[in-house]
Parts: sequence; C-alpha cells; structure tokens
Amino acid sequence: MFRRYVSRFAFAIAVGALWLVNGAPLRAQGPPDIVWMTRHHTTWVNALSFTADGSLLASGGEEARAKVWRTSDGTLLRDFNTGTAVRGLSIAPDGSTLTTVLFERSVQFWSVTDGNQIASFLGHSAYMYAARYLPDGSLVATGGTDGLMKFWQIPRSTPVKTITSPEWIRTIAFSPDGSLVASGGQNGGIRIWHVSDGTLLRTMTGHTSGITAVDFSPDGSLLASSSFDNTVRLWRVSDGALLRTMTGHTNWVYGVAFSPDGQTLVSGGRDGTVRLWRVSDGAQLARYDQETSSVVYSVAFSPDGETFAYGGADGRVVLARNPFAMPKVAGTLTLEDYTGALPATVTFEMREPGEPTPFQTAEVSLGEGGVFRLFAPRRGAFDLSVKVSHWLRRTIAVDTSGGSVTDLNISLLNGDIDEDNEVTLFDFGALVAAFGSIPGDSNWNPNADLDGDEEVTLFDFGVLVKNFGVLGDE
Repeated sequence: MFRRYVSRFAFAIAVGALWLVNGAPLRAQGPPDIVWMTRHHTTWVNALSFTADGSLLASGGEEARAKVWRTSDGTLLRDFNTGTAVRGLSIAPDGSTLTTVLFERSVQFWSVTDGNQIASFLGHSAYMYAARYLPDGSLVATGGTDGLMKFWQIPRSTPVKTITSPEWIRTIAFSPDGSLVASGGQNGGIRIWHVSDGTLLRTMTGHTSGITAVDFSPDGSLLASSSFDNTVRLWRVSDGALLRTMTGHTNWVYGVAFSPDGQTLVSGGRDGTVRLWRVSDGAQLARYDQETSSVVYSVAFSPDGETFAYGGADGRVVLARNPFAMPKVAGTLTLEDYTGALPATVTFEMREPGEPTPFQTAEVSLGEGGVFRLFAPRRGAFDLSVKVSHWLRRTIAVDTSGGSVTDLNISLLNGDIDEDNEVTLFDFGALVAAFGSIPGDSNWNPNADLDGDEEVTLFDFGVLVKNFGVLGDE
C-alpha cells in the first residue's frame, strides 16, 4: 500500500552536511528523509490539506479521487470518487468534512466521519482551482476562473457571501485569525480582502505570471506566493511591500507553504524538485530531486512542523521529515491558590540566559489543566519567563540543544494585585479597597479576587498572608 522508510542513511547523505564549518547552508540533493510514501493516486496530485491537529492528510487527484490518510503511518482511511478531476481540496480543521472543487465547476462536501457525500452542486460558472476552510471551520471558501470567491456553510448550496476579483482566482488562503483572505490571480496579482465585508485591503504586484499558491505566516504578518514565473516571493501584509524573491526553481512553481514556526518555506514545482527556504533571508536550505516525481504539484507543512507533504505527477503522496524543524517547549502552567477559569492565552518571554529583556515573545493558548506548547526560538539555552496578572513572574532555564523539552511544570505564586511583581502592603491596601465586592460593584477589582470565585473575601486575604513579602523572578 505504501513504502515505509526506516533507514536514515540516505537522509544522512542528503542533509547530514547541510552546514559547513562557517555555518553557510549547503543545498542538499537527493531524496528527503521519507516517513512514508504511497502511489494510490494514478496521476497528478493537485492538492493537499492537513487537519488542525495533523492526524489526517487529504489529497486530491486528477483521476477524480479524493483520499484521506492517517499521517502516523500512511494508512488510507477514505477514498472518495469525485467523478471528475479534483483541482482543489481542503479538509476541515477538525477532520469532520472534506470539500473538493472540480475542474468542471462542481463543489462537493463529504463526510470524513462516515464516508458519505453530503452535497454536490454547481458552485461556479467557470473552472475552479481553490478551496480553503476558515481557521475555525465555520465556512469554506472556493475560488474559480469566474473571478469569484464564494463562502459556503455546509451543507447549504447557496453561498453565504461572495467576493468579486477582477481576475481569475487560482488560489486562496486565510490569515491565522480568519479576518483576512488572500487570493492569487491568473495575471499575477495578489489581493488581500477583509472577510467580514469583502472589501479589498490591498493589491500586491510583482510576479510576471499567474499565481499558483499563497500562504500566510503563522503570525499573519507575511504572505508567501508562488508563480508560473518560476519564483517564490515574500510580502509584508501590513503595507504590501515585496520583501524578497527566491529563485532556484527552473520551471513553474506550483506550491508554497509556511512551516508552523514561521521560519521555513517549502515549495515544489514543474522542475521536479522540492525546496526548503529560510524566511529570514530567503536562502535556499535544501533541494530534493529524488523520490519527488517529474512534477511536484502540491506541498504542505504538518501543523507541528515536524514533517512536510508533497504530491507528484505520478500519483505519489509523500510525508517527509523537516530537517529544520524547531524544537518544542511544552508543559503545564499552574496558577496557585486559584479555582477560576484559566486565561485563554498567556504571554511567554524568551530571553538570553540571565538577561531581563526578552528577544522574543509568544502568545500561547492554555489547554485543559494549564497545558501549553510553543516553538522554541532556537536550539540551545535560553530563559523562559512568564507572568500572569496577579501572579508573580517565574523565569526558568531551558536548553533545547538535545531537542524538544516537553515536561516543564511552572507554578506561579498568587497575590500580586498591583502587578509590580512582589506581594507587599500595597497589595493589602488594594484588597481592602475591594473587600466584599462582586463583579459590577463600583469597587470591584478583578485582580483582588485572588482565588477566582468572583468575590473578594477573607479567603483572598489568606492568599496574601501566605505569600506576603515574596518577590517574583526578574
């Protein structure tokens, strides 16, 4: 069913010497470090799409099949007969549904859960190439050569909204927060639109031929594009400025995608190569020209950044390891003496060891029980620092030289009502001023509700007494 690669020998030859003594990158040639490969498709693989958790990978082929794979081992889970060629495809973030767009103008919705077709209808008046779910999965957008971008709510066959572009739409991508959508046109124009009302934010020009793919960076500040002009380009979203042009492909570039840490791009094209690029300076980090097919039509990074996928002209779907994946930092954040709802996100600071000023910050979502996960800023030693409202700052040393660190347990002491990173008489004064209050009272102070029960009581005084005189880390 698929080929499983367990030997790392070929990988060592290909990318083991990516860095010279002086630190300059070498352009690796040969095959990537393949996790699994399958040739269940019989011809071009035009589109790839991961679920948000990376557990599933969907692929769409010219032979009128859409398939869903389990990424852990390459097992084929679903095989949908679409009737005609699949030119665009997107799987819902939660993996429940799959949307395919066909060259002959049909939009199809499929249930990944039970394998049944939910709906199929004529979606556009001309050929279609693009499909993409909003990050929250509430809507799916499609784009076609009729110049229309339509937003659908499954299973309805009437669009919720429509955006009109002055040129064919070959590709679309949403910003991470879902507020913006980018479209790439047949004539080389890139447009960024407000999702809320469909108004045009800006147009970027510079490519000399049609756009084949666009993708936002994980923080939404950058947009990458690929084109029939053989280049990959990087744009600043805030003002549309062209930051750099990456050359190296010798023929059309069909796909480009950001790694989840925002530091690497993957591209694939008609020259039969898959390439990795460094975002910071546009340097080509790796070039793979074996086990890639004569043409690479589609590329995608897995959500954890550990792997990337590509689809070829010979029907292959390949999952390969990303040699430039940044280590992960993960663990549990405990807010002591607190029974209320956890904040949705917290800010982590990354600092040079022993230094008080951060060189990088990250807004990180907290999962159930305070579980957190973020990309390390680099391989090596750094300090990780966090402070949350009325808890004292905690700074710990982290070293990712040996890879990901995923067993951190960080506890924050409570009682810093005035947020000056120490528990003093000023905090007692603030609590006295709010004593007896509940939300809506004129003297309500949420920071004084130390235990999170939406009432300032003697229990909150107890927390202050317990931690009085304690200083947070610098």
